[in-house]
Amino acid sequence: MLTSTVPPNTEFENRWESWRTSIKSYVMLKLGADAKALEPKLSVIFENYWDKELAQHRSYHLQPVSQIHLHSKSDYGILYDTSGDIEQIRTVLLIGGIILLIACINFMNLTTAQSMRRVREVGMRKVVGALRRQLINQFFFESISMSFLALILALGFVILGLPYLSGLLNQDLKFDYSQFTTWVPIVFFTTLLTGVVAGSYPALYLSRFQPIDALKGSSKGQHKNQLRRLLVVFQFATAIALLIGTSVAYRQIVYIQNKNLGFQKEQMVLIPIFFFNRDLNERSETIKQAFLQHPNVQSATGTWNLPGRENKADLSDIKNPSKNVEARIAMMYTDRDFFDAYNVPLLAGKTFTGDKPTWNEVIFNETAVRLLQLDKNPVGAEVEMWGDRRWKIIGVAKDFHNRSLRDPIGPMAIIRYHRFRHINLKVGMGDFESTLAFFKEQWDHFVPHKQFSFQFMDEYFNSHYQQETRMRQFLGVFSLLAIFISCLGVLGLSAYAAEQRTKEIGIRKVLGASTPQLVSILSKELLILIAIANLIAWPLAYWTMDQWLQNFAYHTKLSLWIFLFAGVLAALIAGSISGYQAVKAARANPVDALRYE
Repeated sequence: MLTSTVPPNTEFENRWESWRTSIKSYVMLKLGADAKALEPKLSVIFENYWDKELAQHRSYHLQPVSQIHLHSKSDYGILYDTSGDIEQIRTVLLIGGIILLIACINFMNLTTAQSMRRVREVGMRKVVGALRRQLINQFFFESISMSFLALILALGFVILGLPYLSGLLNQDLKFDYSQFTTWVPIVFFTTLLTGVVAGSYPALYLSRFQPIDALKGSSKGQHKNQLRRLLVVFQFATAIALLIGTSVAYRQIVYIQNKNLGFQKEQMVLIPIFFFNRDLNERSETIKQAFLQHPNVQSATGTWNLPGRENKADLSDIKNPSKNVEARIAMMYTDRDFFDAYNVPLLAGKTFTGDKPTWNEVIFNETAVRLLQLDKNPVGAEVEMWGDRRWKIIGVAKDFHNRSLRDPIGPMAIIRYHRFRHINLKVGMGDFESTLAFFKEQWDHFVPHKQFSFQFMDEYFNSHYQQETRMRQFLGVFSLLAIFISCLGVLGLSAYAAEQRTKEIGIRKVLGASTPQLVSILSKELLILIAIANLIAWPLAYWTMDQWLQNFAYHTKLSLWIFLFAGVLAALIAGSISGYQAVKAARANPVDALRYE
């Protein structure tokens, strides 16, 4: 708030404690000043300019302007709709890194699966004088070259995928060529590192063959190498964990959308008509009656703030003088028809009456009554609010969710007000197109110079969980990528297994083994690896998603079927690919198999 814009002779001019808590103060420090050392010294402001009792409950915290967007939640637990969260960015980067690692593992598996075809090449090179160091450099060069070829394709995919990602994030994303010198070195280094990591195992593995064994095509003992199996287990453990995470995030979003909030959010239309023309507050009842003329409109109410989400700017300290108990309570400013429009029941007392606000009547919810240690039936009792002003309790409302589902239901005081932002309209199941056209007519009549604007209450409520929805979509995309890339790993392992056991397959087939028996023998090892991957992924995914769900005071449960679904799906996909390779090997001519050398 610019103090120069504050009207003179108002309470904001001299009573800073009445300013809304959402208003931030910006301070420019001298060069070299230590912000951390300055922070505790700011209490002097309260001591000099605030009431002593108020100063005891206030403190200042400093945050660099550059960190407001991404670090507000991690620093102060504050998350705005327009801000980002550094933890989510780190999570996406971590998962992206794991996906890249899975791709590197696939390159290793596919390269070593084709090792028999390059063993003789290694032997010939060593016979004519090639050193192992030269062979290692050759294999590294091949993997790094492939990595940079992949970079060209990746840049194309990024350009094609930016419109989709922009829609997902609700931001206009584009390449920032002005930051060329920043992101090009990062991309170059990542590509180089990917090539080195992907080529490390094949380079060290293939270059170690002895010339005699290599020329004979012998690789005895290679099948005993457990590293390849561990890599496949890692791949599928990651893919299964991501599948579980996606399923849990989806269930939580569905749970939020279907949770009974204690007030009606379906069929409620929010129109910010008072926000666009503040002068209409003087005729709020006339405005309501105009909208109520349509037969599909069942009720209407004016509100300053909306239910379902607590505004940090609308908090007040309220005191129960009889027990000297004070609590910070959220304020809800409405007109007299709020309870009827939103179907919020009163447990005791009455709702607001009369033509105008009395400015001495308040309705509390159950949580506020409990925190202020009021009697079970506090109707008629008085509390102190906004200084020593006395307010009479005329009713007790049943608790409803006045906060995000991340937080438990908080204390609330509902006051009849004379200024609003929205008119809230409860509509029936009739023709909504004609109803909406009527709303636009009324808008154009009262606010002719502004574009018509409206929102459904359930959409408004769900918009508070955009970050969770985006994370679910990201996890879904990452899960599909992980499964797809892991299946390429299965393809490599299956091809390797079939190649290693070519002679065995031929002998078994000559001795009468059927195709199903051979498929079972070749696929058995992979299914065991998938089972091990499940044993690793399940507890890891359970712990991770349980921690994530703790961010919500109200959340879904971790069901066993989610874990079974992810494990069975991974096994079916991997089994299908492995089975295809096994059938292909089993149906080959046994004569060719027995003389494959």
